[in-house]
Amino acid sequence: MDEYGNAREKLGVAVEYMDSAPNSKQGLFDAYMVFHTLQPEHLPPGLRTRFEQLKHDLTHEEEVYPDEGKLLATIMLMDEDEERRASWEIREISEQLDTLLPV
Repeated sequence: MDEYGNAREKLGVAVEYMDSAPNSKQGLFDAYMVFHTLQPEHLPPGLRTRFEQLKHDLTHEEEVYPDEGKLLATIMLMDEDEERRASWEIREISEQLDTLLPV
């Protein structure tokens, strides 16, 4: 597997999860759970800042309820535009990986 193959695979699966989710909030949650272990250094330098921002955008809110976690707290407070932007960014980063790293 190439140097960034794990990131390409995880983000590709994340997109599939978003596409098959019953709603956008569930899709974002499922997608994040697939790629949350990735760190910026697992991606090519040109995508690291975007990926770091994406992870922040999905986890910046504090828990409202015990054991809720920042991811769920953030997603539940997102409006439709924020959900669309986050979903678009996951797709874009995944597509960029495919473009930069042909199989």
